[in-house]
Amino acid sequence: MKKSITRTIVLFLLCVLLLGTMLPVSAQSSDPSAFLSILTDGKTNWNFTDEPVDDNDLHTILEAGVNTASAINEQPWVITVVTDPEIIAQLGDTASTRQAPVMILVSVTSSNEMKILDAGLATQSMQIAARALGYATKIETSAARTVRNDRSGTWAELLNIPSDKACRAALFIGHADDAADAVSSASTRDDFDSVV
Repeated sequence: MKKSITRTIVLFLLCVLLLGTMLPVSAQSSDPSAFLSILTDGKTNWNFTDEPVDDNDLHTILEAGVNTASAINEQPWVITVVTDPEIIAQLGDTASTRQAPVMILVSVTSSNEMKILDAGLATQSMQIAARALGYATKIETSAARTVRNDRSGTWAELLNIPSDKACRAALFIGHADDAADAVSSASTRDDFDSVV
């Protein structure tokens, strides 16, 4: 029950953030900085444990993706969830992503830039939801590129991706392996004033 209430609150906050609603975050949370830090302190995870992702949490994460705002509300995506470790190991391009228990692929119609952006927005919505629920994440494009560039169509058929869709993004989700050294190889973020 407590977990269900937490999920509902997280989903509501995501909707407020993603849809640009003007309601103050403080009305939903006694500590908005805890939620906003998901956006400002986000780190790419480099090592996952083999602990599975809870099915209810995965459903919540997918709801965030399905309900993402898209250009002219076209919702051009098909979202594919992969939990087969053999498939993930074949498509993950790093040791870390090959260990992740869940890989989500987002495919959209055509190569239209607007639709590709929509795929990115859906992927980010799911990443934010996953991080809000305490999971580690990594977004990659190489797995999507492998599926998209497979001219034989073997990957698309195996993953049930419709022929009118092209895979554009991959999101890996799991539990962070805190025993691994991900600090010494981490790159620094660009300075705020150099970007804005």
